[in-house]
Amino acid sequence: MDEIAPTVTLDGSSTGPVMLNPASLNTYLNGYDTTALGDGTFLVTWASNNNGNLGIYAQRLSAQGVAMGDPVQLASGATYTVMSSSDSILSVTALNDAGAYAVAWIGKDGTSSYSSIFTQSFNADGTPLSAAAQLDGAASAHDLAPQIATLADGGYIVSWSISSGGIYVQRFDDTGVAVGNTVPLAVSGSSGNASPQVSVLDNGSYVVTWQGYTTGDYHIYVQQFDATGNGTTPVMLDATTGNSNNYESQPQITALTNGGYVVTWSGYNYSGSNYNSSTYVQQFDATGTRVGSIVELDGSSNANNGGNYTIRMLQPWPTAATPSPGWNTTTPTATTITRFMYNSSLLAAAKWAMPCNWTHRTTVRVTTVINSRASRRWGMVATPSPG
Repeated sequence: MDEIAPTVTLDGSSTGPVMLNPASLNTYLNGYDTTALGDGTFLVTWASNNNGNLGIYAQRLSAQGVAMGDPVQLASGATYTVMSSSDSILSVTALNDAGAYAVAWIGKDGTSSYSSIFTQSFNADGTPLSAAAQLDGAASAHDLAPQIATLADGGYIVSWSISSGGIYVQRFDDTGVAVGNTVPLAVSGSSGNASPQVSVLDNGSYVVTWQGYTTGDYHIYVQQFDATGNGTTPVMLDATTGNSNNYESQPQITALTNGGYVVTWSGYNYSGSNYNSSTYVQQFDATGTRVGSIVELDGSSNANNGGNYTIRMLQPWPTAATPSPGWNTTTPTATTITRFMYNSSLLAAAKWAMPCNWTHRTTVRVTTVINSRASRRWGMVATPSPG
């Protein structure tokens, strides 16, 4: 299995795919992530199993999508094979203008039957900037789903979950040394906490969101921390109130240029073998106060509109690609995807359908948020994934 990395411009054009895995390697790819580096290049990282040789690899590409040299192996024996079906095995973030980056991944130290989280920073050429650090949330649990984000001071923050239902964060300075102790994130009476995501705001604070279960229902939680690591009381987001048949999961978060942030997630109501699902959005200001109410992005009342999704910040939405205001009346089907564009007050400005190649039932995967500094507009592009 090979990693394919096309470069897509703001107008939707693409340079075409680049095959990153050398043909000589017989590999199984376990997970991947990508980030733009501070020197104008970008990096694709992945975990792979090369005939039993587990490792973390990185490929640097130019701004035009041209591979720069061969893939670099960042860590050996690093991945946990039980998680081979997960896309949350590793996470990467850019650190500085010189092209340095930090990676967090699931690994094993060889002495324990449980997985841990490892993190390490690297120069642009893949040589280590720091030693690998091992993170463990609990002694008798697997550490899973690492996420990493760069802080304003040049350090970074790592969040992850454990198999027994806990969420943890750990700060690092710009040399890759841990700052303080690992911090557990907890909501009284909650269980099943999982799928953490972290984002850093313009003012140096950071926000963590995750899913959990409490009071007979599944919810999304959001907690904001200042630049020194002091946290606010977690906020609970609940768009499908009622009972345990309502399930909200897979949160994602991105910072906005006005200092606030947006959280999106999937929610559905389950009854027997049937369920209706939607994607939900909640905007917050820089203080963590909600801006407006939860918005439901529901393309069809009888289809599954939730699913896995990821958010990335880009440049302002190009004028030529902006449709006329008003709703497109085309009902999304298994062969269409839907774009949503919102202004800063979460009022829908436009919605329209695009063709896609999936011919079977799909779930929506939100892949892009576009923020305009001039108008504070932001948009989401939903693309299908098998479901």
